[in-house]
Amino acid sequence: MPQKITDTAQLSCNHGILPSNLTVTSQNFSTADGKMIATEQDKQAMVNIKPFGQCKLKPTTGGYLPCIPAPKIWQKTTEKDTIFLYV
Repeated sequence: MPQKITDTAQLSCNHGILPSNLTVTSQNFSTADGKMIATEQDKQAMVNIKPFGQCKLKPTTGGYLPCIPAPKIWQKTTEKDTIFLYV
């Protein structure tokens, strides 16, 4: 059974040195365990997912470059839950 991904979920990159917390900004009304549930729109790099510290694959003479997230698509998302927004 897929888990609900919520605000402040810890994300990581296997090449970054630090985890990053997810920030849910796509909606403010659907919660699980008191935290906002993430949607497909919450995978924006630098908005919802901050850098993972320094990237071990990007060495430079002055240190390592930042590990910038590049999410493509959420995997194994639930198909049973739908969040409706009525405007």
